[in-house]
Formats: sequence, structure tokens, C-alpha cells
Amino acid sequence: MRKTIPVSVLLLLVGALMAQAQGFIPEKDKQEREAEEMRLARKLLESKDSHERVKIRDEMIEKDVIRNAGGQALGNGFSVKAFVWLYGEGKDDRSKDLNARLHAVIGLAFIDSAAARLPLITTLEDPNDAIQLRAIQAISRRSIVRAGKDVVLKLRSPNPEVVAAAAKCLTDLGVTEGSTGTMIELMVQWYAKLLKAADDDPERVDHHRMIEVLGRACGQLTGVKWSPGPSIEDLGAEIAKLTRWWNQQHLTGLKDPRHEVRKDALDRMSVTADRSVFMPVLEAVVKEFTRLQATGNFTEKQQAQQFIVVASGMLQQVSGVGAVLRPTSTTQEIEAAVKQWQEWAKAHMTALANP
Repeated sequence: MRKTIPVSVLLLLVGALMAQAQGFIPEKDKQEREAEEMRLARKLLESKDSHERVKIRDEMIEKDVIRNAGGQALGNGFSVKAFVWLYGEGKDDRSKDLNARLHAVIGLAFIDSAAARLPLITTLEDPNDAIQLRAIQAISRRSIVRAGKDVVLKLRSPNPEVVAAAAKCLTDLGVTEGSTGTMIELMVQWYAKLLKAADDDPERVDHHRMIEVLGRACGQLTGVKWSPGPSIEDLGAEIAKLTRWWNQQHLTGLKDPRHEVRKDALDRMSVTADRSVFMPVLEAVVKEFTRLQATGNFTEKQQAQQFIVVASGMLQQVSGVGAVLRPTSTTQEIEAAVKQWQEWAKAHMTALANP
């Protein structure tokens, strides 16, 4: 996660962006407009009346643009510094003015200036869910693609509304890097909760809704058709389509000669492991085990052992047999587990061939 940018540094960056974006406007007019925006921001912060604050914010948005006598816009972004300042003041430990921060984010969301983009991305780190929602919606509406990696982090928010907004935003932006794998992983986790929930558990509706939201978004980003039927089993079958798609993207990594690539591929599939990866993962485990047995001076012994431990959890999860191995597992324990998985694979060859 990116570190929060101090307001002082953010103001300097905003100033640089504004200098690049504006056309010919007398410097005196620029300074006067920015000063007027700061005066309004201070007035908003001092006001305790909620309706008055809305009026002041709207006035700041209106004054953001400098126009000529004919009404043509000559430049904008003159309220950005004021809104950034207002946000900073609202976040200050002395005030903790959530409403002021909310007005600042709403103001930045309605400004067309490119200078407002970085401040909007920064507000994603606000601890309040309402602020995060406003920022995500603004990023989506303004197509700020550079915010993609920051929005991906919000998929893991404990607030379902933030997660749903983040999924929609990433779909609107077309951001697949980091998002599809996270969405699929979360769907697997929500589905597990759904299966464990009692029939009369009110949270079942929320679990189902989150799977639907993430499924639709992931379907659009991956091109995998998302069309679950009415039953829980139908829902599971749709999730399985996405886990297969995700796992297939990383299977080739298991055959890479570099250990770090093989381990990375394994880690990426660990949560979404299903029958489609059982045989490739088992084959990779056998190779690692063979290398361990082949030489006593094997320089990657610890890494190979770690690979086998992670893979054992996946193989046990899919098959329900064998042991989840440990870094301290003996050669005999590893060999016994491998034999159990191989026997299970023989007995389920048809199912593995058609996952």
C-alpha cells in the first residue's frame, strides 16, 4: 500500500499540475481566484450549519473555472488546493471533521481539472468507508486508470459496499492486473461461508450478493461467461469456471527452471486450487521430491521443501487424502503422502480429466 502523501507535498504537486494545464490567464487573476477559493474553504470549515456547508462547497465548484467575457473556459482547477487543504484540516487530529473531509472529496470529484486526480487517489486511504466510497465512485466516473492498483486494495475492505464499488470501478476502468485473482480468491472464500451458513442465517443473502457482484465484474474482465442458475450448486459451478481460468494462467510457471517462478505460480493458485490443477501440482511435487532425494548438496533444499509444503495443502484440499506436510516432514512422510495422492488420482482419473 502506498504511504499517505502529506498535504504540504500534495499541494506542491497540485500546483505543478495546474501550471501545466492552464492556458493564458493573468497571474493576478489566478492568484485572486485561488485566494477566493481558500477563503471559502476556511468559511466552510468554520461553519457548523450543514446546509451552509453545501452552499459553500457548490460555490467553490462553480468558481473552479475562470471564463472570459463570452463564457468560454480559460482554465480550471483553482479550487483544488483549497479542497486539499480542507481535507487535510478535516483529518487533523485536532478537528477530526469527517463532514469537512466528505465535502472536500465531493468537491474534488466534480472538478474536471487533472490536478484533482492525485488528491482523489490519496483519499482512498481515508479510514472512513463513506470517504472511500465517494473516492472510488469519482475515480470510476473520471476514468482514472492510474488509480487501479489502489482500488484493488479496496476489494479486501470489510465493508461490502466498498468492495462492490471497487469491483464496479475496476470493471469500468478495465483493470485486470491484480484484480481478477483477488476477486476469484474472495469468491472462493465467500462461497465457503455460504456453504457453512445455516438456512435461516440472514447473512446468507449478503454472502450470495457479494459472490454475484464479484462474479459479474470478474466475468466482464476475463471474458468468462458468468450466468449462475438458481441453486447453490449452480453458483459453485460458475465459480469453478473462474478458478479454472485463473489457475490455467499459472500452470506453465510450475515447469519453469527458476524456483522463484515455480513458487510464485504455486502461491497464486493456492487459494483457488481445484481439480484442474491437481495433476500438474502433483507432478511438480514429485519433481521437487526427486531433486531432494538425488543429492545431499542440493543448494535449494530449503526452497524445495517449502514448495512441497505449500503444494501439500493444495493437494490435500482437493483430494481430502494425504497429509498437509511441514517444513520438518521427513523423506518418508513426504513419500507416503505422494503415494496417497497418486492412488487417489488413479481412482479419480475421469473426474480429473474433466474438471
